[in-house]
Amino acid sequence: MKFYYVAIQSASHDMQVCGGHGYIKEWGMEQIYRDVRIATMFEGTTGIQTLDLLGHKILLTRSKSLKAFSKDVLVFSKDKSMTSGNPHNVK
Repeated sequence: MKFYYVAIQSASHDMQVCGGHGYIKEWGMEQIYRDVRIATMFEGTTGIQTLDLLGHKILLTRSKSLKAFSKDVLVFSKDKSMTSGNPHNVK
């Protein structure tokens, strides 16, 4: 989150340094400011979705879904690994 704060402050200072020119589309600073501002909103939405996933889908099922997913990842990783047990081992 600190990264976004620094990015917003930097874009804001860029626009202020250039005065009225900072708001002109051909310079692109106003687009950078909008992009950074949207990124902070997206990050907040992602955080809310993360809490929902953790709270409702993992903890309420007593981690059954997480354990099943972890098992699938482990099986996939073993099947696709570059170790000697893999028949597709390329060296």
